[in-house]
Amino acid sequence: MRNIKIHKIEKTIIKNIIKGGFCSKYKGDSCNKIETRIDPIAPIGKMLNSILSLLNSVLNIFTSGLRFIINEWNKNIYRLSTVFEQLILLIIFTVNGYTQSVNYILEDLRLLLKIMVMILTKTTPHLLFTIYMMPLVNEFITFFLDSATLDIITATLLLDFRPAINFLKASINLLSGKTIKKKCNLEDYGNNRIRMNNECYEFYVPRCKVNAKTLFYITFIFLISLYVSCWISFLKIFYPD
Repeated sequence: MRNIKIHKIEKTIIKNIIKGGFCSKYKGDSCNKIETRIDPIAPIGKMLNSILSLLNSVLNIFTSGLRFIINEWNKNIYRLSTVFEQLILLIIFTVNGYTQSVNYILEDLRLLLKIMVMILTKTTPHLLFTIYMMPLVNEFITFFLDSATLDIITATLLLDFRPAINFLKASINLLSGKTIKKKCNLEDYGNNRIRMNNECYEFYVPRCKVNAKTLFYITFIFLISLYVSCWISFLKIFYPD
């Protein structure tokens, strides 16, 4: 009898569990409100997010490495180009320096041989002095004709001595062996400012100023015109027609 009761109790428990587990004890039949949801996309989304995170990490590492390589390439290319530029400039100025030195030596030898030939041909010292002073005198006369302007005289009459002082300084620098230019270019002297200052002197003459060369040409043309007009007037005495 006891075994039969236990068997009935077990069947009831199993039956109630299959039906929802004693839901009949609660009001409103709460067993009908139980929902079961299955979302197959969630694990796929997690897997895709994991794959995308891995790909992002790989792409970040790749782009960082590529950026580093490009920056280092640009930096080293700039340094290499600077070194090559300095090397080429050094070679050019070295060759120019040796060429200039050889030219100076050859010019001195030529001058020495020329003086010896003149001495052997019984040339007088006065003639030698005149021959070798003429280039210097010619250079100074050319500089004077191009640089001496009427502005110097008019400014001096107005007690402004700056143009005269500048012209005097330029003349002294010319006699000391410097090149007189209106603008000294630093690149012509290997970007060496000390060498540029030692070999070049800036002296600017405005184009609108009337210089001595212009006055010479005007005077020369006037004298030629006067000479030709005098001959024409003289010839009209004998040939009135």
